Amino acid sequence: MSYIHLPHPAGRVRLVCDLSRLVANYRLLSARLAREGTEPIAVVKANAYGHGALPVAAALLAAGARRFAVSSVEEGLALREALPTAEILVLGYVPPAAVPYAAEAGLTLSVHSLAEAKEIARRLGKRRLSVHIKLNSGMNRTGLPLHAEGFDESIAAVASIAAMPGLLPTGIYSHLATADEEESRLADRQVARFRAAM
Repeated sequence: MSYIHLPHPAGRVRLVCDLSRLVANYRLLSARLAREGTEPIAVVKANAYGHGALPVAAALLAAGARRFAVSSVEEGLALREALPTAEILVLGYVPPAAVPYAAEAGLTLSVHSLAEAKEIARRLGKRRLSVHIKLNSGMNRTGLPLHAEGFDESIAAVASIAAMPGLLPTGIYSHLATADEEESRLADRQVARFRAAM
């Protein structure tokens, strides 16, 4: 077994992460998703939720993970040094000035709106950059809205983003607000909206 021990700054709490269990969970999820023809993205944002992004990512990489997600370009650049060939998706907003750095490092950016996509494409110049398009199916934080009055406009925006020079759409996703609740009508509605958009 391999453990990460992270002391609390005030010395009152200690977090222990058993990497072998984390890897076992990843393999279980991977096997389930493989039956559906897809694979997971290991979300290691916010220092892997306080568990240590670099040791967690290294363990998951050794277990076969090829895709990782972070919240910012800064996190992506730090992870890129340790994972030179992995796909690293930035989930959060990227300031326009950071786009060239993301492109240079081969990061994948999330696109949350048509205006954001236009600005990213403008900042790229002649470079190409992989992007994932974020759809707002009901979490209501970011993304192209899938509610009834904005649905057609958002679908048209996805087509516009896909046609932009420099942008290479390689994924499309949403964020479920209540995915951890066994019976959630909101999650069901979100999944239905996402499937309708697909």
